Amino acid sequence: MSDQVKFTSSTTSAWRSLRPLIAPAGLALSLLAVLAPLAAAAQQPPPPADAGRFLERADQNHDGVVTKAEFIQSREEMAKKLDRNGDGVIDGRDAPRMRRGKQKYEERMRDINKHFDVDNDGVVTTSEFVNGPTYAFDQADANGDGMVTKEELDAAKAAFEAARKN
Repeated sequence: MSDQVKFTSSTTSAWRSLRPLIAPAGLALSLLAVLAPLAAAAQQPPPPADAGRFLERADQNHDGVVTKAEFIQSREEMAKKLDRNGDGVIDGRDAPRMRRGKQKYEERMRDINKHFDVDNDGVVTTSEFVNGPTYAFDQADANGDGMVTKEELDAAKAAFEAARKN
């Protein structure tokens, strides 16, 4: 028995009748592939106020390039600092008493919740903070190579500032 498919005249005419539908479907898929990343970028919240500074400090080996691994490592260190009481949640109970209720601190906590509360339960865990979306890094990594150079960082800082003003 042969594994080859035999095309009959009815098979060929069936494919010919589908031909007008194939080209528009291909165009639609091509447009979707191009527009999906743009739509995702439009849905990203503006970067946190200190995103550029945080990216700068993430350069742990001080070589002028921030890798994604360095960025995540910096988040781990920051999560330990933010979760002062060690309960695994970053919230107002972690603030030193003198900062509680202060406008700048409250704004920072709202910023953290907006960017890192992945499951939208109103609580940011240290795991959500460390492993959450990396919008700032991804936006700064202009060529998508997993590293942010000094030039990319400078451009990103200007873009972050402009985005926050809008």
